[in-house]
Amino acid sequence: MIRRPPRSTPKPSSAASDVYKRQQHGTLVHAWLEHTEWADRIPDDQTLQQIAHRNHIHVDDLDVRIAKLRTDLQQPEIQAMLTEGSYHQHQWLPFNDDVSQQILEGDGPQLEVQCEYPFTINRDGGILNGTIDRLVLLRHGDSIVAADTIDYKTDYVEHQDDIDEKVEYYRGQLEAYRNAVSRVFGLDDDHIATRLAFVGAGQLATV
Repeated sequence: MIRRPPRSTPKPSSAASDVYKRQQHGTLVHAWLEHTEWADRIPDDQTLQQIAHRNHIHVDDLDVRIAKLRTDLQQPEIQAMLTEGSYHQHQWLPFNDDVSQQILEGDGPQLEVQCEYPFTINRDGGILNGTIDRLVLLRHGDSIVAADTIDYKTDYVEHQDDIDEKVEYYRGQLEAYRNAVSRVFGLDDDHIATRLAFVGAGQLATV
C-alpha cells in the first residue's frame, strides 16, 4: 500500500501546533480540489465551507483560506493545469513530441477527469492500493491514448532546489502511480505523465 504522510491527526500539544496546522491545511486543500474538475468550475464559497465542515475542519480564518485557494488557483501554471484548452496545445502537453502529435490528431483529445482515483493492482507478489489526486484521461473516441497523473502538494517550496528535493522525495510514489495507470489502462510509460502540483507556490514539476 502506498502510504502518504497523514493529512490530519488529533490535535497535539502546542509544541507541535505548526505541524498540525500544516497537516490540517493540506487536508483542507486536498478536499477542496477533490471537488474541482476545471478552473471554471471551482465550487462557490458556501460549498467550500461545507466541504471543510464535512472534513471536521473548523478554523477561524476559513474565509481567508478560501480566498487564498482562489488566488493560488489563478497562478499561471496551476490555472493552465486546470484548463481544458491546455490539453490542445502542443507546447503545454507533458509528453514527448511523438505522443503529443498523436494526442492532437483530428479534433484533439476528449478529456475525462478523475479526482481521488482509487486503484488496486498486483505488484511484486503483493497488493498495491493507492489514490491518485487528479487523473486526466485523454481519449480519442473509445480509446485512451494518454494520461496525466497529478499529485497535489502543499509543501512549502521557495526555490528550484526545494522543488528538486521534493521531486526526488516523492519519485517513488509517482512511479507507483505510473505503474498503476499503465496496468489499469494499458498505456505505455511514455503515454503517462506524472507531475507534482505545488499549489501554494504555483509550480508544476514533472517526475
